Amino acid sequence: MSRNDNESEPAGDEIEALLRQTGARLGPPAAVTEEIRRAVHAQWQSVAAGRKSRRRTIVFGLAASVAVAMLALALTFESVSPPAPGPVAILERIEGALDILPASDGATPVQAGRAIVAGETVVTDAITRAALRLAGRISVRLDSNTTLDVLAQDRLELRAGTVYVDAGPPERGYSPLEIVTAAGPVRHVGTQYQVHSQDGHVTISVREGRIELARARGPEMARAGERLAASPNGELARATVSADDPSWAWAIQIVPPFEIQDQPLTVFLEWTARETGRTLVYASPSVEAAARDLRLQGSIANLTPEAALAAVLLTTQFERTESNHNLIRIAERTQR
Repeated sequence: MSRNDNESEPAGDEIEALLRQTGARLGPPAAVTEEIRRAVHAQWQSVAAGRKSRRRTIVFGLAASVAVAMLALALTFESVSPPAPGPVAILERIEGALDILPASDGATPVQAGRAIVAGETVVTDAITRAALRLAGRISVRLDSNTTLDVLAQDRLELRAGTVYVDAGPPERGYSPLEIVTAAGPVRHVGTQYQVHSQDGHVTISVREGRIELARARGPEMARAGERLAASPNGELARATVSADDPSWAWAIQIVPPFEIQDQPLTVFLEWTARETGRTLVYASPSVEAAARDLRLQGSIANLTPEAALAAVLLTTQFERTESNHNLIRIAERTQR
């Protein structure tokens, strides 16, 4: 590609030929092509005056290499599509007929196991409930007549209805989650709670742990056993709520599946107590040790925690013995 000393800049047809060397692929936008032309032209002019032909040829070769590299990069950006958004939640259970907007295929019913991506909205009607599992380990359950925007794996927006959140026991740490409401964002610290929103009225009930309601006038905290009620005019009222209050009952009806296969009995009993808002106690340390050594077999699919507890204990040497409905007390079954 040597040139005579009296030639001061490359001919347009040679640049055209250079650009054609990249092959017959999808071309970049016209603006990108023009930018490449200007870069080559400017580089040529900066070295054309007073330089030897060989020096000029080397520099032009470098500029040509830059042009080819820029064009290849432009072609890469043009031909590679942006990656599709990954799932941020999984539908674990559905009772009824669920809608997910925007609908991808109205002819196909939404089924458990479906992935939810950011930007989708989950809608339940008057006879439908659903349970999601966020990408961390947070269980989010939707009551009937609920509309929930999934903004990200750690951010949801409750437009209407009721959601129940179980972020796991506080002692295990917690995954962050923010639920946007008409009264402000709700954040938690390793907890169980539910949020209800209707016509600008927002009620937050805390079953375990604590939450923070971020308000314009400052954050408000609520701990286990407390209920906050925020009105559209900014007023805030506090009340008490027990862990086994009837208002939690709907969330128990849509509890996500729990696999008992090869689990210690103690793990199952802890799950049952947590789901029902009760305290688990053992008649003695030896009873607890024996329950920990017992491995379960089978399935409790489609059973509520109460029904599952009764069914599982019937297959063991243990029984539930208490008069206080707030407890699950486990003892060795007495011989009759």
